[in-house]
Amino acid sequence: MKYLNLLLSILMFLFVFVQYNDPDFYYWGIIYFIPAFSSGLVFLNPKIINKLSSQLLFIILFIGIIFLTGFYWPKDSLWWEVDVWWNTEAVREGMGMMISSIVMIISALSFKIQNK
Repeated sequence: MKYLNLLLSILMFLFVFVQYNDPDFYYWGIIYFIPAFSSGLVFLNPKIINKLSSQLLFIILFIGIIFLTGFYWPKDSLWWEVDVWWNTEAVREGMGMMISSIVMIISALSFKIQNK
């Protein structure tokens, strides 16, 4: 699980990087930075989340990402088809939030497993 978090962290930092030419870079860059940082932290030093303040911050960020995933969930029918997500930015944003949620869930599970 440790190296999976490294891989996911790199992936999410790449998501942040490709937002540089987006008009709402700061919004999506921050959203993608949260799971990138969280999974990177679990890879580098999972014991830091043993502090109560760090756990509270992680829980708040986790809930925020999950909430945003529900908010940005694609409303288009057949959103998983290439023709739909290739042409509709709202669907791509929703899929990015789904990936962010999965990364946060894996980070949380990894933290739990590593700190039994």
